[in-house]
Amino acid sequence: MILAYLPVWKSVNLFDACLATSLDKLFINFKSLQNYAKLF
Repeated sequence: MILAYLPVWKSVNLFDACLATSLDKLFINFKSLQNYAKLF
């Protein structure tokens, strides 16, 4: 029963990892954008 859910869990985990990475990049971009805005 648990083994049947393993591939699903793995794909969800992969999706979560991609989402987390995207949010991380977005946050870093936002921070650098704020720093860039401070220069003006």
